[in-house]
This record gives sequence, structure tokens and C-alpha cells, in this order.
Amino acid sequence: MFSDNAAKVRSPTPVPNLRQCYLQAQGPQQNVARDEPRGREPCYHAHKLKQQLLAKQAHAVEPFRKVKGQWVDYWSEYHRCWIPASILDVDPESGGIVLDVKPGTALRLHDQWKIRPRRMPTPEQVSAVHSMLANVELELQAERFFSEIGRAKTESIQSLEDVMKLGDKVNCFVGLLGCQVHLKVKMQSQGFLSFDDFRMIFSDVAHLQQDMSVQALQKDVAETAIPGTPDSRYQICETLGKGTYGEVVKAKDKQTRQTRAIKIINKEKVHGDMAFLKQEIQNLIQLDHPHVLKLLEFYNSEDRIFLVTDHCSRGELHKHICDARDSRKPIPQVWIAHVVQQLLSAVTHIHANGIIHLDVKSQNIMLMPALETKMRFVQAEPNEAVCSIDIFKELPHIIVIDLGVATIFQPGNFKRGSPMGTPSTMAPEVWRGEITPKADVFSCGCVLFELLSFQMPWDFKYRGNKQEARNFWEARPRPHWERVQRAPVDAQSLMAKMLEQERPKRMNAADGLREPFVSLASDGIPVTQMEKGLKLINRLVTTCERDAFYKLICLKIAQDWPPNEMPSFKSVFKEFDDEGTGMLQDSVLVRKFVSCGYEEQQAKRAAVAMNLSQNKNAVDWTEFVAACIDLGNPKLEPSIHLIFHNADKDNDGLLSMEDVQSLLPEAMSQRFLALKAFAPHIYTHEAVIQFYGFALQTRMAVICLEGRRLCLYSPTPLTDAVATDLETLGSVALVVSPNKIHNQTLQAYCAKYPNALLCAPAGLQERQPHLSVAVVLSSGMDFPTDAGGWGQELEVLVTAGNCFFEEAILYHSQSGTILVGDFVENLRPATTPGCCGGPLVRAGRLAGRPMPSPEFWIYTHDAAALERSIERAAEWVVHRIFLCHGSIVEGADAAAVFAAVVSELASWARRWGDWQAHRNAREAAQGIFIQITGRASETGGERMDWHSFVSYLRRQARAGMPEEPIAEVPEPENSPDPKVQNQDILRNVTDAIRATAAEAISTLSSVGHNWFGAKDSSSERGYGGYAGYAAGPPEDKVLRHLLEMGYEEPAVNAKVLQWCRQQSCTAIQLDDRLYTELDRQYAHLRARRAASPGRALQAAKPVPA
Repeated sequence: MFSDNAAKVRSPTPVPNLRQCYLQAQGPQQNVARDEPRGREPCYHAHKLKQQLLAKQAHAVEPFRKVKGQWVDYWSEYHRCWIPASILDVDPESGGIVLDVKPGTALRLHDQWKIRPRRMPTPEQVSAVHSMLANVELELQAERFFSEIGRAKTESIQSLEDVMKLGDKVNCFVGLLGCQVHLKVKMQSQGFLSFDDFRMIFSDVAHLQQDMSVQALQKDVAETAIPGTPDSRYQICETLGKGTYGEVVKAKDKQTRQTRAIKIINKEKVHGDMAFLKQEIQNLIQLDHPHVLKLLEFYNSEDRIFLVTDHCSRGELHKHICDARDSRKPIPQVWIAHVVQQLLSAVTHIHANGIIHLDVKSQNIMLMPALETKMRFVQAEPNEAVCSIDIFKELPHIIVIDLGVATIFQPGNFKRGSPMGTPSTMAPEVWRGEITPKADVFSCGCVLFELLSFQMPWDFKYRGNKQEARNFWEARPRPHWERVQRAPVDAQSLMAKMLEQERPKRMNAADGLREPFVSLASDGIPVTQMEKGLKLINRLVTTCERDAFYKLICLKIAQDWPPNEMPSFKSVFKEFDDEGTGMLQDSVLVRKFVSCGYEEQQAKRAAVAMNLSQNKNAVDWTEFVAACIDLGNPKLEPSIHLIFHNADKDNDGLLSMEDVQSLLPEAMSQRFLALKAFAPHIYTHEAVIQFYGFALQTRMAVICLEGRRLCLYSPTPLTDAVATDLETLGSVALVVSPNKIHNQTLQAYCAKYPNALLCAPAGLQERQPHLSVAVVLSSGMDFPTDAGGWGQELEVLVTAGNCFFEEAILYHSQSGTILVGDFVENLRPATTPGCCGGPLVRAGRLAGRPMPSPEFWIYTHDAAALERSIERAAEWVVHRIFLCHGSIVEGADAAAVFAAVVSELASWARRWGDWQAHRNAREAAQGIFIQITGRASETGGERMDWHSFVSYLRRQARAGMPEEPIAEVPEPENSPDPKVQNQDILRNVTDAIRATAAEAISTLSSVGHNWFGAKDSSSERGYGGYAGYAAGPPEDKVLRHLLEMGYEEPAVNAKVLQWCRQQSCTAIQLDDRLYTELDRQYAHLRARRAASPGRALQAAKPVPA
């Protein structure tokens, strides 16, 4: 697999990306060792081999799992320090390992002393860094580090030795590795290391550590024994079976009513096999797969040990095979394919975790019913006894059990120990002491052979003589293929590959999942192309939009949800799991989401958010289920209520702050309940507010200034959790409203923090007179710290060219963050609540990309003023854009996105000016003419007929109303000459369109007036010429207009006009209510005339239809 030619020249180890290495990898918390291996010389120097051997002996580590994707620490001889790394590949034969920091070189067995298990920050280190950031003492701590190596902050460092010492101090303080490498590279790039350079790197590492501690949600695995017995929680029902060391009983959870199996082990009977028992417990904790037995918890009393697991109600697979043999009925091939597929996926997952089962057999495979996805936590479980004949009519769900003899696989060191397992299913090489994962594949082949023939492939009887067994296999006996001659060809081919006696030629478990016979268990149409699958994928992609507390509740439910009750989840998981390891790599998730039509950046955020435990570069089964769970489903209310009840310590039906804190992980409980880390010195809080009748997502930024002072940008609703987190961070000094619209929550913050200064652009004071605006913001204003401002930490720009409002845009230079309110939005259908999706679509806010809000589209008319007010932003170094509404923009293209929005808005403003200058009544008439007739009339050769004209008006009158049959429009009697009539109609249309066009422009300008309740007059918006007309023409003009449209009953028209005045209609001529009432009155008139024929004959004029 790997080349034997080792590099003779040391290649430089690349600089690790710390956020990528650590943010998705948080394992057991251990102290970070400061010791360096003494053996740092390359092994090809023969004269130093002795020193290297001594170094390896001095720094030998305990054997640990070396599997693909494992996070480790690597000793870099080039950088001469430990750096974070991960294992890309492992050769099981030679034991060679490929690391991501050395992708072209295999680390051989004798060099693997250079790797050790990943070491992570301790709780004390997390607390120390949190205290430093909360007290805004990062710069003070950086000065201490400088002084400890004999340097002042005004001095620069030019010694590599001093740089490495400085990095080592940071490593020990923060608990993360890699700072030394970044400091070294920074110094080498410019010849020195300044204090500002060191402070920036130190800040990034410190915030990285805090992000890890907040994001990690550890599962409630049974890592420690619960003292005593489980009698207080479980009710013992019946005995399921007895064994050498104890018995297995069926029990009921007294709270959830879930059925569990409890394995009771007698300590006196175990004696010297206690090590095997501890190993079994450790293996069960390590594994997380829908087809591997899950250890829920275990108890330790004086004389017994209790292992609590899921209950497999259908019993052993071996029993059903025997029953089928006795009834002489073959097992359906599809049923066998499902069992083999699930068995191979479970074994592949076990191997991916560096474990070999060594005892795979039909007696260690249990069955559960594959039920519909539903929760049954508080329901009494029905009698699930099913006979073997009927069990083959339902889809199986197998569970692999009994990892008592399982062992950790050591690549390249597999020839060890005595043979273990069941003799009838043990691989030939196991009898010779060769323990590899392929031994389990051989055992799986025996299970498949037994399912097809009801017999084993060899008639081997072990009589206690190991040498006899070795002699049997050395003779290379042929399996009894005649017993499976009626089996499908694909099944026979699969068995031949699995039962290969030469281990190197035998297939592995992952390859078996791609065999044609196993494909019989496929679902046919991929579930990701079905409606239920697409809904699940949408929930997965939007995981990043949910907070940590929501994910924690989902995780608690997922851990107790039996794996056989979620077929939809399992189907999507199986489609995503290309390698069959039962662990979804981040790269695989991103690729799958992108193939489903989602953007790559959104897919990457979702993959990181789904990795709840942050302990490896993959999402396991329980984390996947937690991401799929929808807590809005009413069926989950009993489970949520149970979590609520358990958290309510005083049983008063209310959760106190301490109750909520008890639900959180220890690291998170030290931090925040509402705020989330966003960037260095910036935290965010998201909420949903009511905005003119519909829900809208909004976001607040909390900026930490010097002296533990806080600046709040666009405050969200003030809750107890938000107030508690703000008190933890510091004191609120500034409350900034981006514009006059963001004003709903200001009064609450001003009352809560009376010493804080309210800052806003012009317009807020007039809109909210009860507020006291202390500082009116303007572009480039100097706001010194001694005046209560932000000093040099923030820069402000105020937009111009908008006739409705101004907006304050902040720039935080330390993190490279632009903060905007409504200037840029990035609302997407996938991340927008369904309750506000419709209104946002109609308002033009859902575009699927960053764009200006409608307030800026409508009211920005001066492009030159806008560009002048924003030109300073071109000098900013931008890493991210904080948005109050929508998905945040991050990455190298953030600056380009901001510039594109400014350019697009300015271009629109110019087009608006051109349209305003050249738009006239004839152009408006031409547009409506085309809308009615579908053809142009520039030459005058085409005319619209009466039917088209009136039908168009009636369609407009019925817009948004329930569908009604369209009445036929009769031709007027005594119609004049068609040519004269067309000229008159065109002239009337032109006159009517002049008013319509003017009102259309006035309506467009008044959108903001109606939407935001602005009190600005229309003349202030630049449309004063149309405002007077919009108020409504004189009465005679309206009556004349109605006569021209065919409403030729003056009495009826006057009656309707009087009714409109009573209804306080403005712009009567353009009000839909006028025409609705006219239609109603004329319909009554037609009905009366139809009832009185004589009177109808006296009517001189027709009534419009």
C-alpha cells in the first residue's frame, strides 16, 4: 500500500489550520504536556540511532486506536514542537500511517512514537481563558507573556528561541497546540515578531478555545458507573436468559415506560475475567451505530454489575434459523440480504473504530421489529412475541451484541495472543494467533452460509486441541458448497469472497456492502429524491440556524430513541454513508448537501453544526438523529415534558436559571445562555420579532470594548438570559440603533441600563419622541473613550442618498467585521420561518443572495451621495459582514459582496433617476396597451376593442378576490363608426392613463409611507406634482370619468360616489371599492329591469355588464 522508499531529506511540515484542526475535534480533556521528545533526529542518521531508541523508550505512550480520521498530536522535527494532525489512512499489514500534515509520507511503526492521542484543554484552562476574555484582559496577559521572556511590548522579537518559548507559554495557558508554528512563520516572513502580531495570534487561539468549549455537546454516555442498583429507576419484569456469569432480565423504565434489557453479572463468578468485562464496557461506549448494541448506563454494587441496554424483542437470529430449518421452509432472499447488509455495516463501523469483534455468529445477532418512525416513550408496549414463520414477513432490524472478547486492532502488530471466539466460525488465521479485522468477515460469511443452508460451511468439531484445529485448516478443506447450490449466484459469489482461507485475498467488510447480493436490500428510489427525504435534508442543512440549547434537547431525545423506530432517518443515513463506516465525514456531508442543490458555504456550516460532540471529524449516528429531530412535532411533547420535569428540581412547574443551567454541559454553563461567540470580541444573539403583522428574524451584536464596556448594535428583545450574559461580559455603555426603524426594543434597554448612551442616525428622535438620543451618529465622527464612546476600536459610516432614512454602519477593525442593519440582507427560503416566508416574498426580501433591503431599493435616489458616504469602506480589511437579517457573510469574498451590494444599489438609483426624468403619460399608456392587447400600438394601426378594455378593468377589480364567473360584455347599442369609436376610445384611454400613471408613481413612492408609517409629505419625497391629484379629483370629473367608462346611469353613479365619501375613500377614482360598489348597484338595476320588461323597454341607455 505504501512505498518503501523513505524520503532522505526532511520536507517542511505545513502550517496547520488550527480552527480546522480543533473546532471539530474535542476529545478527552487532558493536560498539555510541555515535554519534548529527546529523539528529534531523523532515523537515517546511523550514529544517532541509539539516542533515538532511548528517546522512544522514555516517551512511550499507551497503545491507542489508530484508525482513519483519528485526531492525534504529531511531533514535527522541522518545527520542533507538537502540532495537531489527523490520520488519513492506515495500512493494516505494515502498520504505516499517513497524516494530513505529511500526506505524501507514511509514518512507519518504528517512527510512530511521534504521534500521541489528541490532548485538549482542561476545565481549568477553559475557565482561565474565559475569565481573561470576560474581563477584557487579553492585552494585559499578552504583556505578561512578553515580560516573562524579558521583553517589553514596545520591543520586537528576532530570536527563534524566544518565539518558541513564547508559543509554549500560550500552549500551556490555552491548552491548544500550534501557536508556536504560527508565531515562527510570522517572524520568518517579516524578520521579526512585534507585540501586535503576537496579540493577534494569541487572540485567535484564545477565542478558538472558547468556541470549542461552547459548541461541544457531549452525549450522556455511560463513562462512569452509577453506584448501587437500578431498582429505583427500573422495574424488573422477567428473566430472558442465563449464562456463565449471570443473567439477562427484561425491565421497564418507570418514567418513560420504555422496555430495556439489563445484564446482571455476578462479580464472584467473573474472577480473573474482570479485564474482559471492563473491555466490553469500554467498547460499547466507543461504538455508536443503529445495528450495534447501545449501552445506556451501568450500575456497580458490592457484588454485581448491571449493564442497561436496548431490549431486542425478537430474540436471537439463531433461534429463528433453527425454527425455519425444522419447518423446512427457506428464508426469503430479500430478508437475508437485509440481514447481511446490516451485519456488514455494523462490522464495518466496529472496524472503523479500531475494534475487532472476534465472535460474530448467529447467537450474537439479535432482532428487533423495524417499526414506523414514532415515539412510544410514554405508551405501554404491546405483546411483541412473534413466531419465526411470521418474522420473515417483516423487515428485520438486527443488533450485534457481546463484545466480551473484542480487542483493539494494532495495525502491523496483529500476530499476538491466543485464539479467541467460537471455533465453528473462527477464521483459519485466528488459530495461528493472527488477529485482523478480516477475521470478522470470515465469521460473517459463516452466518450467511447458515442463513442459506441452515448448516455451517465445515463440519468442524473442536475437542480442545488447538494443534488439531491448526492442522485442520492447514489442509485447506473445501466448504460444502453443495449445501448452498440452490442459492442465488450473487450470494454464492459473496460467500466465496468472505470464506476465502487466505487472509490477504479475503475481502473486507466495507467491500462487501457494494456486492450485488447486498444491493437487494436497497430501498429502490433513493430516499433523498422522495419528499420525506428532502424534508429531512432541509432540516439537516438548517441545523446551523438552531441554538445549542435546542440541539441539546434533541440530543437527549436521540439517545433514548430506539434505532428500529426511525426508518426514514436510517435510510438517509445509509445513503449518506458512502464508505459504510457509520460515521459521516464532513467532506461527505458537504458533497451530499451540494448535490441536493444547496450552496457549498451553507453546506459547510451545516456539517460543522451537526458535529455536536466536536470529538472527531465526523458525525455519528446519535448526532445525525439529533439533527433530524423536529421538536415542533406534537408527538415529541411527552419526551420534552419529561426533560422539563427532570430539570425542575423543586417540582413547582417552573424552570429557574439554575434548572436551565443544570441541563447544559459544564463548559457551556460557564459561558452564556443566549449569546454566541461570533468573532474576536463580538458576540451575537438571534430572536424573532413582530414586524407589521408578521414574524421577522433579527440579530444583535455585542461588541466588547476596553474596560469591560459593551456596545450593543441593533438590540434584540431583552430577556433574562440576555441580561445575565451581558452582566457576565461587562457593563452596557452604548446602545446603537442602525436606523430609525430598529426601535422596538430600545426603550427596554434604556430603562434597564440608564447609564448607557443611546446612539442613532438622524430621524430616530422624531420617530420616537419618548426616547432620549444622546449621540446623533455621522460618518467618520470621532467618539473618544473618555466621552463614553468607542475610541479607536470602532469606525462609523452613515449612508446618504436615501430620502427615507439614514443607516449607521460600524466597522470593527480587530476582527475585520462590518456591521449593517438593513443596508444588506441575506434572507433565504431555507432559513426563513414559514410564518414570514410569504410576506417576505411579496416584499422582495427573499432573493437567495445578499442584497439591499426594500427600504433602500425604494428610497435611494442619489447614487453619487450614496457612493460618497460609503467610499471609506473600500479601505477596510473585511473578513465577515454581520447582518441583522439573514445568513452572515464570511470568508475571503466578504469585501467583494459588500462592494457588489453598493454598486448594485447605486446602479438602481441611477436607473430610477433616468426613469423618473423620461417616464411620461404616453409611455405609461403604451405599457398598459400592450398588457391589455398583447401588441404594440406605436403606429396606430392596432386598437383595443371594447371587450378587451372592459375585461381588463374588471380583472383588475377582482384581483385578490375569490374567483367569480366573468359576465359577457355586450356591445353598446347604436355604436358609432368603428374608426371614430377607436379614436375616441384611444383618446379616453390616454386621458385615463395619464391619471393612472401619475397615481402609479405616487403609489410606488408611498409604499414606504404605508409600510413604515412615515409622516413625510409626498413633496419631501420628490413627488409633489402628483400628491394633489392623489387626494381625489373633483366630483364632476369623477362622474364624467364613469360615464366615459360606460356607467351611464347618473343617479346610480352619484349614489355610489356618496357611499364612497361615507367610507372615507381617498383617491376615489382609483379605489377598488368604487368599482365593486358600481358593479353591485348596476347588477341590482339589471335584475329589476329583467323583472319588469315594460320598464326595461323604456330604458334609453344600456346598463354595462
